[in-house]
Amino acid sequence: MQIYTPEENMQGGFYLSGNVVSGQTAVISTRLTGYIDKVYVKVGDKVNAGQLLIAINSNDISAKKSQVNAMITAAKASVNDAAKDYQRYKTLRVQNSVSEKELENVALQYTAARSRLREAQAGLREVDANFTYSRIKAPFSGTITQKMVEEGSMSAPGVPLLTLE
Repeated sequence: MQIYTPEENMQGGFYLSGNVVSGQTAVISTRLTGYIDKVYVKVGDKVNAGQLLIAINSNDISAKKSQVNAMITAAKASVNDAAKDYQRYKTLRVQNSVSEKELENVALQYTAARSRLREAQAGLREVDANFTYSRIKAPFSGTITQKMVEEGSMSAPGVPLLTLE
């Protein structure tokens, strides 16, 4: 690299040439497929880290969340029922009123019910994670230098929406 010292021209000014390069650049995209409901920025806008840039329609995620919440409610009821049965069968086993095999079957039902509850809770975490992809936020403070989408456009995983520098 060579460094040059500018010299004054006859009009009393300087002519300089060079390139300006951003210290940080992000091509903003999402992992979610959906229609873009709102674009909150335009080219040239200064944004702060965490500022909402784009909202993607999340009606399908909302419906999925309702389903998962219903699954959690049902799974909790199953766990409670299975826990009561298991306690009853343990008491009956001590009294020799049920066989060891019957107690094992009830214990397996209890274990299966708890597994279904954990699965439903994991589904809720997944849905909540997908919600975050419907609200695109600035990863750092900077300036919007490109806008590749408009409201009503379809977003797709990995397809650039904005560039932030």
